[in-house]
Amino acid sequence: MPVKFYSFKQALWPRSVRLTLAEKNITDIEVIEVNLAAGENFSPSYLRINKYATVPTLVNTDTNQILEDSTTITEYLDSNYPGTELYTTSDMATITHWINTILMGFSWCFLHPILLNWSRQNTPFYREKLQQTNSFLVAYKYPEQAQPLYDLHRAEWRKAELFLDQLEDQLESGPYIVGVKYTAADVHVIPLLVHLKSIKGDVVFSGRPNLQQYLTKVSSRESFKLVDDA
Repeated sequence: MPVKFYSFKQALWPRSVRLTLAEKNITDIEVIEVNLAAGENFSPSYLRINKYATVPTLVNTDTNQILEDSTTITEYLDSNYPGTELYTTSDMATITHWINTILMGFSWCFLHPILLNWSRQNTPFYREKLQQTNSFLVAYKYPEQAQPLYDLHRAEWRKAELFLDQLEDQLESGPYIVGVKYTAADVHVIPLLVHLKSIKGDVVFSGRPNLQQYLTKVSSRESFKLVDDA
């Protein structure tokens, strides 16, 4: 297959791509699992594809096109494959607003620590990631020294709560983010919502009935079931 999708099932943003593949019933793309926990993203072969060692990545070997983030990948899939239109022109402003809010509004502290390749720690990118990971390790080894991390987590959770409140208000206008249409905004909101629920439990839905109904509705979609069961 000329198009290859590099993913990791436990990672946040590859899920947006997998939801897109399922929603549009795209089956002629090779899905390759990159085990981040085992450090496979730092292998020389993968670094030649994605120098940032991140997922998702989409590669078209016919055109040598490489896409390295969920937004450009889902846009590419929506433009080049038939099926459910996820980037509807009439709703583009709303879709873009919510995707940007999600991608730019949250800190790394909601993500699990990244296992790093020590040989790459001298670059600024990996040195920053190593510092972040070490701060998590402090919480496990020396909880009495971890107060700054706890403070950061609480600050970021307050940001998340504001986002969830905005989302609750937005869902007044329909069952999906932009109303009656299931769009790219949904395939980006869903992974984050599932992730926040895994961290905070049902407190995510406290005082937010629209959000609870939303997750129930999207969970019933065949695309969600396919991705969730994979």
